[in-house]
Amino acid sequence: MNRSLLWLVLGVFCLASAHGADSTRHVVIITLDGCTPRMFQDEYAKTLKSLWSRGCYTWEAQTVMPSVTMTAHASLLTGLTPARHGVNSNDWRPEDGEGLNATTLLELARKAGLQTAFVASKAKLRQLDKPGTASVSYYPRSAMEELGYDPAKPDGPRRAPFDTVKAVRKCFEAIVPNVLFVHFAQPDLTGHTFGWESDEYVYAFRQLDQQLGVLLADWKRTGFLEDNTMIIVTADHGGHEKTHGTNEHSDMTIPWIVWGPNVRKNHELQTPVRIDDTAATAAYFLKLKVPKTWDGRVITEIFR
Repeated sequence: MNRSLLWLVLGVFCLASAHGADSTRHVVIITLDGCTPRMFQDEYAKTLKSLWSRGCYTWEAQTVMPSVTMTAHASLLTGLTPARHGVNSNDWRPEDGEGLNATTLLELARKAGLQTAFVASKAKLRQLDKPGTASVSYYPRSAMEELGYDPAKPDGPRRAPFDTVKAVRKCFEAIVPNVLFVHFAQPDLTGHTFGWESDEYVYAFRQLDQQLGVLLADWKRTGFLEDNTMIIVTADHGGHEKTHGTNEHSDMTIPWIVWGPNVRKNHELQTPVRIDDTAATAAYFLKLKVPKTWDGRVITEIFR
């Protein structure tokens, strides 16, 4: 290691230590847009089963109202309810300013000197990627083709390009993130196109499980999974028929699973979990100071 790089590494380590953060720890938060809890128990979802059966899980976690992508992700990243973070539109509105007017988990981590990465397969989520809070950001395409479905060629070959996986790999070429946020849009896209109870929706989820398997294989091969890494997988909302956004159980209920060091194995959580608990739990694991202003709580039941 050359002298300049050595001083840079030492500087980042000292900054993180000064803020109480543990720079040797890593949190990966994966959101599967529009994914219902029943799919996590699908017999072909072997990657996700390998996580929740060796970690903690609940199939009764709750999202926020309105149960839509932007509002729910804002709560996930800020630890705040919609009434407090103010993101009630499901669209990216440039007139609202450069981004979210609330402290996010990535912002908290960056201020502590940690490395952060933001990967979202819906471009509108860039409103939640506050400038300067992500060390690297990528926005892979959000389209049915990502699943191998081309609406213009329904009988064509189903070969997904794995664009989101490729974007995550680019992150690791640049940094080793302490906080990695990854968003997959495929379940939501398929639900709106074919319906949340359709065979196409099931196929989309199973194909997505394969993509997650590729990522886990990458991380296992490089040693990232052995490096004090915690993985949280959840969804922003569920769905019914070809829509969502209501307070119906099918829209509001989401899966929430955690895998990692000192996390209980094959443990079904009894503590009620809300989507805004995600940021607080991740911050706690990283030894960041969880803001008292956050509505989300640390789900301590996950730890042994």
